[in-house]
Amino acid sequence: MKISIALAAMLFCCTAAMAQNASTQTVAAQPPAQPPMPVVTLPSPLPATLAELVPAITAKVSTANVEFAIADLADPQHPVFAGFNETIPIYPASVIKVPILVAAYTKAENDPAFLEQVVTIEHKNFTETWDPLAENGIHDPDPAIREGDKLKVSFLLHVMISRSDNIATNTMIDLLGRPNINALMEKLGYEKTRVYRKVYGETPLDDPEEAHWSDRSNIFPPGEAVRMLAEIYAGKIASPASCKAMMSPLLNQLDRELVAAVLPKDAVYAGKTGETSKVLHDIDIVTGPHRRYALAVYTNHHDRPARVIDIHMVGAMVDAYFTAQYEK
Repeated sequence: MKISIALAAMLFCCTAAMAQNASTQTVAAQPPAQPPMPVVTLPSPLPATLAELVPAITAKVSTANVEFAIADLADPQHPVFAGFNETIPIYPASVIKVPILVAAYTKAENDPAFLEQVVTIEHKNFTETWDPLAENGIHDPDPAIREGDKLKVSFLLHVMISRSDNIATNTMIDLLGRPNINALMEKLGYEKTRVYRKVYGETPLDDPEEAHWSDRSNIFPPGEAVRMLAEIYAGKIASPASCKAMMSPLLNQLDRELVAAVLPKDAVYAGKTGETSKVLHDIDIVTGPHRRYALAVYTNHHDRPARVIDIHMVGAMVDAYFTAQYEK
């Protein structure tokens, strides 16, 4: 027997009280509107343990093209992890912006004026970047970045996540320094996560320094991505205040097409998506009644609709599993 995700949400999410919040959780003032919930059929009965959930998911998706990692955050200080091919790097696309966010707030702890520092936007960092309104009809309350603009670091960090702004990201990479970001990742115990390249669209950047990194690719495997989100949520990767500040742009990310699209209305999504012509990813923290977990789903189908379907399936199964656990 199969049930729809909408029915699963009704069964599992209608009666219990709000789960206890970790110290770093905050609330988006006006979260972006979610698209209509896709119809995703779930296996019945649902898996009873996290160990059973992983093979149940792999039976429903294209395992040659999907990797994922899950963190149970019922006890945020002692998360429980599981995953499938979660240590194997796939090009991370824009989810690499989360380690940059961590590096910036870590720097701000030693330099309190850093977030208020004003930066001039340079031509070398200009590239195509997502326009939520023009491309998807999504209202973006923040102005577009123009060459020569003088902007605060805090604004650049916000739009780097909320609308995945590539110009803001490249400016932050220059400001922080790639070696410094990577040294921090190593210090924090992220063995594979590295920022080597700036991000750009179809037109290459007019930045001579990029040639020095042309033989490298950014690395952020799903296992390390979900661990990073878990440590942000628990207030462990930096100070609790810094972690709470990092949650704000994640809560306000405008792209709600993937995991957020299969969540019931009472679920709170905080995440980052990433996409190129070959990959599609979503890393997120999901909280609310009956649920508290982190999830990273990476796909590398050439067929975009197939990528979306796989991410919807993983997101729906994981959310249904956790809501069922809280019901017990």
